[in-house]
Amino acid sequence: PLEIDLEVTVRNRIAEQLLPMNSNSSSKLSKNKPFSSPSSEEVEFEFVMLDQPEFQLLGADSFQWKLDCGDELVVPLKAVFSSGGIYNLQSVRLTIFDTHKSKSRNDSSGAKVTKKVPYLFPLQWLIKVHDSNGSVL
Repeated sequence: PLEIDLEVTVRNRIAEQLLPMNSNSSSKLSKNKPFSSPSSEEVEFEFVMLDQPEFQLLGADSFQWKLDCGDELVVPLKAVFSSGGIYNLQSVRLTIFDTHKSKSRNDSSGAKVTKKVPYLFPLQWLIKVHDSNGSVL
């Protein structure tokens, strides 16, 4: 079997999207304006590796984590292939936990409500594996 190392990096980019931009850069955080907003709080999410019948992924398959604005988490994995072929390694599903106070007319207590927002990456992570004969399939 062929084993390859794989890293998945999860980054909390909320601050990058909401900060006023510096006139010299359209994609970097503004250094001259402090950022204070409710969105500067941490983001809680669940990381899940979906099962793939064609290959095996070794490492953390499911966990819950919190990231502050601008922080990132690197998840090391290992992909194991037993035959040649073209494989899509994108097996990650993130679920963001959006927790806020209830604004319902029926709930005057202001209880916290958590909405789960699933996210599947829109791109494929393809790898081409040749078997010992040099064949892909």
